[in-house]
Amino acid sequence: MSALRPPAGAICLDGTWSFRYWTGDDPGDHFWLPTADRSSFTTIDVPGSWMLQGGTDHRFGIPIYTNVQYPFPVADYPHVPLADEAGDHVTEVLVPEEWLDRRIVLRIGAAESWCAVWVDGHEVGTSTDSRLPVEFDVTDVVTPGAATTIAIRVQRWGAATWVEDQDMWWMAGLHRSIHLYSTPTERIADVAFETLAVGDDEAATEARIDLAGVAGVRRVDVALTPLDEASPSVVAGADVSGDGVVTVPLAVSEPRLWSAETPDRYRLGVTLSDAAGARLDHCELLVGIRTVEVANGCLLVNGRPVTLFGVNRHEHDGQTGRWQTDALLEADSPRTTSPAVR
Repeated sequence: MSALRPPAGAICLDGTWSFRYWTGDDPGDHFWLPTADRSSFTTIDVPGSWMLQGGTDHRFGIPIYTNVQYPFPVADYPHVPLADEAGDHVTEVLVPEEWLDRRIVLRIGAAESWCAVWVDGHEVGTSTDSRLPVEFDVTDVVTPGAATTIAIRVQRWGAATWVEDQDMWWMAGLHRSIHLYSTPTERIADVAFETLAVGDDEAATEARIDLAGVAGVRRVDVALTPLDEASPSVVAGADVSGDGVVTVPLAVSEPRLWSAETPDRYRLGVTLSDAAGARLDHCELLVGIRTVEVANGCLLVNGRPVTLFGVNRHEHDGQTGRWQTDALLEADSPRTTSPAVR
């Protein structure tokens, strides 16, 4: 497990999916069933914005550009007075046999604007956040060692439509990578790191670890290490006996504080072990030691007032829409850090 990314061993489902675009009434044909007749479907690249894959005749609809206005009257809030548009996506994946007795998760990187998800004909959930990943526990509906059918219906308009305006192209689709991965049943569900206070020669920090599936007495160990390993790691731990959040304090001597000018970071490693010391789960993430507060009308970082400058960057490409390759992100980085932007 690592922050913002699926763990090692995850199966990437990016590629060619079966696809159907429709407007108006729901076709009502239960397309998500493994045995459904999808002979009328075409194919589409995932990730991608479907309206840019419909050819010159725009058979998958069109992108819409607006600056400060919505593409429909705001007086109609909260309803969307446009014809319903949706894209039905289907693929099949072989679930590894070695994932037996493990927790299995489907992760959708981004779906705009609303999506419903079925796995082997079972509805596993919905999501309405177009810019954040969503995960579904599908352990109970898949069979390790067998193929499974994943179906996702993405609707162009949803509740989030009303908060996604301002100088952008409106496009719909599965816009970031999709993965299937497994975790131990006893696992580190989440980790949060916080700087509580910074003194002249020491920082008080803490790691909050959310545990799930824990059965019996277990041990959580935490290590905080500078990226260049120029100073020793700070280590601490705690014994636990069930699910829930455990807080581990970490006192850091002579901390190297994070700021925009000196973005020093540390590697935070968290390990869950059983009573005999055998590792059950482990995760790592990069963190910074810094405080942020508002006092006397000033924004303070590490106790010092700062002024923020910057620009926003839309995920947009003329060929793939919202889907961004690593190469495009790297090409844009020098532009967003140039003196002109600063």
